[in-house]
Amino acid sequence: KAFKAKFPKAVWHRHEPVSRDAHYQGTKLAFGQTLETQYMLKDADVILSMDSDFLFSGPAALSHAKAYAARREVDSGHAKMNRLYALECSPSVTGSIADHRLALVPSELAAFAQELAVKVGVALEGSAHSTHSKWVDAIAEDLKHHKGRCVVIAGDCQPAELHALAHAMNSALGAIGHTVHYTQPVLSTADEDSCEPLDTLVQAINADEVEALFVVDSNPVYSAPADLNFAAAYQKVAFRVHHGLHEDETAVLSHWHSPSTHVLETWGDVRAFDGTVTIMQPLIEPLYSGKNACEFVDALLGQGGIAPYDAVKATWEDEFGALGFATLFKTAIHDGLVANSAFAPIEVSLKLDQQQVIET
Repeated sequence: KAFKAKFPKAVWHRHEPVSRDAHYQGTKLAFGQTLETQYMLKDADVILSMDSDFLFSGPAALSHAKAYAARREVDSGHAKMNRLYALECSPSVTGSIADHRLALVPSELAAFAQELAVKVGVALEGSAHSTHSKWVDAIAEDLKHHKGRCVVIAGDCQPAELHALAHAMNSALGAIGHTVHYTQPVLSTADEDSCEPLDTLVQAINADEVEALFVVDSNPVYSAPADLNFAAAYQKVAFRVHHGLHEDETAVLSHWHSPSTHVLETWGDVRAFDGTVTIMQPLIEPLYSGKNACEFVDALLGQGGIAPYDAVKATWEDEFGALGFATLFKTAIHDGLVANSAFAPIEVSLKLDQQQVIET
């Protein structure tokens, strides 16, 4: 934010070769805003996974596995277990322990989801019909029988339209506010209004609109989609700087390479899947003269020389306030998290673009 304030013409682009962009775009399709989805599996009697390995992968996998497993303990006084349906295009850990698993090719999953959505009460005109109608009917009846106590989860690798359908089904089934909550996104760059994707950067370079390019903690020359031809575009930029842990493919094509510290060598702060803040502590002092990403940007702002510990401490003193800060900061470091820093749930209303979902 400080960099963009000082350099108003600067544009921030984000690139991850494996990302959760479809998830965020799905919430925007369904609710008109970018949100984080939080699943309360401890309250779910019936779970439908649509090609989601939620018990094994993703930011909340450990929390999901714990909540799911707690509902499978029939010897703890709770005789009623949850039930898991898994629709998946390739074998997964979640599918392997599902009560009912159906293997589908990717082209079948969208039709299945559309027919199921109609059966559970989502208004879709002209939706597709699945070749697995018996499965659709059985799952729809089970979900409707457990309204408010069920949840539908779409996998991160599925398109945004399928995520939007999952949100619409959760809305129709009364899951929102019970087994599904929505919060502001954990990623500050999740919304395209605040951060541009990589393809728009390539377009800007080819239009001769980029004079200097700073690549921080990324290797797009190696990992960008082949059709972008990023390596060729990158070399058109007059001034190129790479900041990262390794002298990788992007660093080789840069004019300057700024070595980064390892994540275990520096102070920092991060948020967990639900927004909970933790203060990162180094295990060792930096072995070499690298700088972390924040130090690198500070240097670009002409504010170099601030130690990472001092920068983190100053950030959270602004957040906590000066009164009692020393105790709060020490407690956060000792406990491993900042108490009560998780994001609060946000009220949402469905604004599904039916035609866009069906056409896709």
